[in-house]
Amino acid sequence: VLANGTTTHGMQDPADPATPLGYYHPDGPIGDLFTSGVDAPPRDVALVGLGTGALAAYGRTGDTFTYYEIDPAVARIASDPASFTYLADSAAATNIVLGDGRLSLERTEEVYDILVLDAFSSDAIPIHLLTAEAVRDYLGHLRSDGVLTIHISNRYFDLAPVVSRLAETFGLTAAGRLDAPSPEQVEAGHWSSTWVALAADPAALSGLSAADGWGGLPSGE
Repeated sequence: VLANGTTTHGMQDPADPATPLGYYHPDGPIGDLFTSGVDAPPRDVALVGLGTGALAAYGRTGDTFTYYEIDPAVARIASDPASFTYLADSAAATNIVLGDGRLSLERTEEVYDILVLDAFSSDAIPIHLLTAEAVRDYLGHLRSDGVLTIHISNRYFDLAPVVSRLAETFGLTAAGRLDAPSPEQVEAGHWSSTWVALAADPAALSGLSAADGWGGLPSGE
């Protein structure tokens, strides 16, 4: 388990190391996003926030996962197979860019199929990552059919209305899912989480179904 203060950022079961756990469980929202495109061509994925590197478990041969991580200690831990093996075991090519995620993205000309913001699950959220200016930058690094995915789980702030307003501002289609697993599922490593997905092309979200709990976001008013 990787924890910082009162916030747990990820976990891995040595008996089942290929299954991403915690907020990243295959039966959770982010699992829906990555597995709904399992037959898609190779994907370039950017991820702001590394944690244990659990999302690399969804990487396929030909995919590239680029993590933007501000904390060198987190990068060392996630990269050390003695602690976590998600990065080492991934079928995708993985790399880590150290530094502030937004600033690092500004310095690159790379364009991605999926951009994941995973930096809001603590009591001191980096709100500069959710300004209109920041979202404009993210969209500039997404392909026309790309998806911006945001992990908005945290104890103190309701970020869904903020994201809803941003979707309205940029004319994006939005979908969200609050995942509330049973106590037994939580004990087995499937944690509650809330994720939202934004796309300029509505077809990019067609794999996220209401049957799995996906719906619209609350009003930004």
